[in-house]
Amino acid sequence: MIFLSGIPRSCSTLLCSLLGQRTDTVVSTTSALGTLVMKANLEWENSVTCRKKGDGREVFKAMMDAYHPDQSAKYFFDKSRDWSDPYAIAAAKTVQDDVRIIATVRPFAECAASFVKLCCPDDLPRFLSDSVPMDHLFRTYQTLKLGYEAFPDNIHFVRHADLVTNPQATLDGVSDFIGAEHFEHWLTDLDQVEEDDSAWDEVWGGDKTLHQLKADVDSNTEFDTSMIPENMKLDSFWDAIL
Repeated sequence: MIFLSGIPRSCSTLLCSLLGQRTDTVVSTTSALGTLVMKANLEWENSVTCRKKGDGREVFKAMMDAYHPDQSAKYFFDKSRDWSDPYAIAAAKTVQDDVRIIATVRPFAECAASFVKLCCPDDLPRFLSDSVPMDHLFRTYQTLKLGYEAFPDNIHFVRHADLVTNPQATLDGVSDFIGAEHFEHWLTDLDQVEEDDSAWDEVWGGDKTLHQLKADVDSNTEFDTSMIPENMKLDSFWDAIL
């Protein structure tokens, strides 16, 4: 199993669609597996009774096997933001010798501005300081940073700007990271990813079409972030790595 994570509004849906073009690859819709494994390992680490039974490998393996019981694809990606959590990565490493996490990234201010454009809040300052989308964005950013600091060799960053301006080379980099042969992807008439956005709509209100893709890869990287305060423009820590 390969793991797909990253920051919200950083083009993970586009990456899923492009990866899914390969006949040897299956990409899950957004799954709860990473969250379940992360929480299980957190509880395991905090329980003396659990720790007496070892590192939890059999429990974590049973969860991962049961969640996707019928998958036989050569390259199977499970998509969950929480795969970048250090507890999720540590648990996965007890099950698999080679844990590979693909994480899409984008400047924090651009992700925040994308949420503003998507949600159209009536009270922008309150939305930026106290809303479900922004809390989700802050949490995933911090989680990814902690995960990379703990397990740098297990995470491969896919930068939004690279994916939309140089998609083939970016996807070749993903192929190299997972040990797959290169594949010539098509960049027009993209397949939509079958995500169920109803749960998010209930939380955020309205029909947000979170995962609706344009027909073709849009190479435009210009994005207005002027509404985002300077103190919210967090560092793109991955730029020093890429």
